[in-house]
Amino acid sequence: MASRSPTRTIAAIFEKHSTQKSSTSKCAIPNFQKLTDHDHHSYYDATTDIYLESWGESFHLCRFPRGPEKKALAMARHEHHIAAMTGIRPGMKVLDVGCGVGGPAREIAAFGNCHVVGLNNNPYQVKKGMELCEKYKMSNMVEFEVGDFMVSLFSLRVSGGTVAWSNSGGAGRKAST
Repeated sequence: MASRSPTRTIAAIFEKHSTQKSSTSKCAIPNFQKLTDHDHHSYYDATTDIYLESWGESFHLCRFPRGPEKKALAMARHEHHIAAMTGIRPGMKVLDVGCGVGGPAREIAAFGNCHVVGLNNNPYQVKKGMELCEKYKMSNMVEFEVGDFMVSLFSLRVSGGTVAWSNSGGAGRKAST
């Protein structure tokens, strides 16, 4: 992790880009397309532990369809819903794109009795995910790869189908094999 404080690191990244105007916009919104890999990794290296402490191991949002309930229960319900709606069955191999530290990957692996591969482009989050899998004794069900799905040739080939999902889309998609 960077030696600077998370707040300073985030502030430095924002400051660097806040004065750049987007070519398609007249406002001084940070031009995130020009963020470097170093900026990207510095941000996530600085904030991951904060997310874990304040948000938990699942870095996504969910609905609370049953009214007030504990966040952890609502998150697990959301992840179970994704597993059920995407047709995850025991023994399948599942790809979690943008897996963060693997909270949903672990929950879906346990719920669906399947094997999940988490793909994330941030090495620090992958390291934290692997540590959490060790802690929960789930390393045999969940593994991680560092890579950018937009540029890598990462692929899963499994007979019977592969399910890929991403927190950013909020829903899974069954991929043809």
